[in-house]
Amino acid sequence: MLIAAVPACAAPGAQETATAEATTPAPVPTQETPASPPDDDNLANTEWTLESFGPMGAETPVLEGTTVTLMFESGGQAGGSGGCNSYGTDYQVQDNSLIFGEIVSTLMACIGEGITEQEQLYLTALRSAGEFEQTADQLIIHYDNGQSVLNFSATNSVAETPTPSEDGENSLVGTQWQLESFGPPAAEMLVVEGSMITLEFETAEQAVGSGGCNSYGGDYTVQGDTISFGQIVSTEIACLDQAVTEQEQRYFEALQTAGSFAQTAEQLTISYNNGQSVLNFVPATSSNDGSSSGESFPPEDPVRIAFEPSETSAEVSDTIEEHNTHYYVLRALEGQEMMVEITSPNNDVVLTIVTEDGMPIKRYQNGPPASWTGTLPDSQDYYIYAISFGPDTSYTLTVQVDPL
Repeated sequence: MLIAAVPACAAPGAQETATAEATTPAPVPTQETPASPPDDDNLANTEWTLESFGPMGAETPVLEGTTVTLMFESGGQAGGSGGCNSYGTDYQVQDNSLIFGEIVSTLMACIGEGITEQEQLYLTALRSAGEFEQTADQLIIHYDNGQSVLNFSATNSVAETPTPSEDGENSLVGTQWQLESFGPPAAEMLVVEGSMITLEFETAEQAVGSGGCNSYGGDYTVQGDTISFGQIVSTEIACLDQAVTEQEQRYFEALQTAGSFAQTAEQLTISYNNGQSVLNFVPATSSNDGSSSGESFPPEDPVRIAFEPSETSAEVSDTIEEHNTHYYVLRALEGQEMMVEITSPNNDVVLTIVTEDGMPIKRYQNGPPASWTGTLPDSQDYYIYAISFGPDTSYTLTVQVDPL
């Protein structure tokens, strides 16, 4: 591992770094990479959301709570979300037919029944794309030799994502909760003895916590008295107790089907499974350790990033084992602007930043790239975590601190 470090006041620059061998992303087999699209390509700079797919006349709607997208950029590039993982590819338009090149996607573990299977079916469908029909509001792509279709609606024609709350305020922000019980009302099960499941609403859009064994994070949206969670990303540490493993999986699945919620100073109740079950939370006692899963803070033996003379940025390139964490720390001053970025071949190394008193600035920021930029609140040490959510891989950490 090569470490670079940088003082607070100097002209921008870069330090030589050791670059680890990258892990090649898993491709979806497809046709030969096509050439750039023609100038009259009407798909360029459009965005679409998948509504249904399958045999013509018998299409299956996308799974509730998932969003599958397709974006066509200028220059013959396309990409989007398969409902869990991000993907990218080349494309070519020939008359009224559409050809996609090699598809490369991230390899994040998908939480929720059927999401992995749906994503694989979708990416396979793109591989066999053929004729397409496009209007201002609809895109239909035929696949499987014309026997099946992908039905998209224009993203800007889909109902807008609700704001955090109708009155502009979100009372959940900054609150921390601990799960006591969950299941059908009046028949809830207590959490497994000795385990702790937490839910913290860091911002109006980001929630994090512990599933009892693994740490997790994800986006969420509040509209009135309804809450919905986006893709949940979690570590994949093997739990020693099988009951804790099963409880954690049920909890994550419950979040994915969350509906209405009720909040008081002493209780948070979230209904799920179409209102047939509830999650019952009480206020959590903050451990103030920079972690929702009980990991020690500060981390032992973090690698200190110190800036070379006259430098304001530094890079560290390294390899990280499957589901592991690398810890870094650097000193910076109140009021300085700091940028931290992590890049990895499969975008499965995420970023966490914690102050020296254990307060998180950002948790589980994924990419591509995983990055954060902001003004530092105090003169102190800042801890940077590079967290792997996939197999062994390489990554590059870039840190820049602007002088005052």
